[in-house]
Amino acid sequence: MSASSPMIALPESLLEKAARRASSLGVSTEQWLEKVVSERLRLEEKTAEFFAARAARASGRSLSDILKNVGNNPPDPGDEL
Repeated sequence: MSASSPMIALPESLLEKAARRASSLGVSTEQWLEKVVSERLRLEEKTAEFFAARAARASGRSLSDILKNVGNNPPDPGDEL
């Protein structure tokens, strides 16, 4: 299987939905699937970058400071473990 023409198996119901959506947009099913996969990969990459940046900035000190102020108060009703 080459990178230029990969074969993937999709359930018939999913392929039919993809074909209908592609047709409504005036593109081939293959073009629509390529766009959808590309957009999903871009979204996952951006999400991973976002959380990596957040993790890099995290120190844990803020949570520790919050927990120091909790004291020994009982949990609010409904918040019990």
